[in-house]
Amino acid sequence: FYSKAIDGVKATVPKNESLLCVLLQNSAACSLKLERIQDAEDACNEALLIDGAAIKALFRRSQAREKAGRYGEALLDIREVMRLQLPKQDKATVETARRLA
Repeated sequence: FYSKAIDGVKATVPKNESLLCVLLQNSAACSLKLERIQDAEDACNEALLIDGAAIKALFRRSQAREKAGRYGEALLDIREVMRLQLPKQDKATVETARRLA
């Protein structure tokens, strides 16, 4: 299922950039489930080129970087997520920040 979703994003490139950003973030989530860590990070990077404040892309890139053992980079991403979520952070973000700190 996840592989088909990723292939679908790669096969169609919507002209609407906000839709493409969402699809890339979803593709990153699928890649994480499949342990395709670099693919997940790449999808997040593409999404962030479209919208530098895409919280899900930053959060998922943090997850990918953590799984790759790049904790410092993961922490930078999660801190940016927390900054963008001010004044209220969600539970997953706070837990990730605590784990990486």
